[in-house]
Amino acid sequence: MEMLYSKRSGEGKTIVFIHGSSQSMVAWDRLVMEPVLALYSLLRVDLPGHGQSFWSEDPQRDYSLKGMAVHLEGFLGAIEEDFVVVTNSLAGNLVAEIIFRLKKCKGLFLTGPSVIGHQFSVSEIAQPNPYFGVTFSADPEKEELEGLAGTLVADPSVSLKLKVIEMFRNTDPKVRLQLGVSIGSGDWGEEVDNLEKLSYPVAVVYGALEQVIFPDYLEGTKIDMWRDKVIKIPGAGHCCHLDKPAVLATLIHEYASTQFLD
Repeated sequence: MEMLYSKRSGEGKTIVFIHGSSQSMVAWDRLVMEPVLALYSLLRVDLPGHGQSFWSEDPQRDYSLKGMAVHLEGFLGAIEEDFVVVTNSLAGNLVAEIIFRLKKCKGLFLTGPSVIGHQFSVSEIAQPNPYFGVTFSADPEKEELEGLAGTLVADPSVSLKLKVIEMFRNTDPKVRLQLGVSIGSGDWGEEVDNLEKLSYPVAVVYGALEQVIFPDYLEGTKIDMWRDKVIKIPGAGHCCHLDKPAVLATLIHEYASTQFLD
């Protein structure tokens, strides 16, 4: 199995950060510099086909939801100490696929989650969005990609949107094609059910200006939610780690500090 590229900084209890589709570990750059996280060991990883991790010669095997989850399980399963996982978007699906095999995982912090379950259709999870299809497009037009970036972040700054576009362009185009096939064919497990069976609370966080996922769709589930609710960050979009890194870092610290005590 190919090794995933990762980077660790700091010392202390371990928090693992896993990015969303067509992004990379650099999406967490601003957040991991926040002082509130200075006492943790912060471990970031690039998913298969993303960032500096390998590009697959067998996309059907490595880039499906279950395939990427297998690679992620290999990476997380090799961590010897207890850890808390922080995910954005697609990464939440991958972790939810394998969560019961992660014996050292002590907590799960989901941002912009799109976890799948038999009780939800895609239309109940994903908001109507003219750029949704770009997520599964190998090589979209410049205008389409700029439009997608504008729905992922609420911050209107050009530099932030350019960062989203750069990460997209640095992702293997076959990742997006295979993810579309994987989701369309129902090649996924009962992710929501898995989260409902966890013995610890799950943090569920969205930006209040979320344009990709319906932020309330998980409220009727039996997931034991941290603070007993879906948390919404004012002024943030789907990628709240890019829009409001300081606010999100504080929430992560507050969650992790309680989970490491359990």
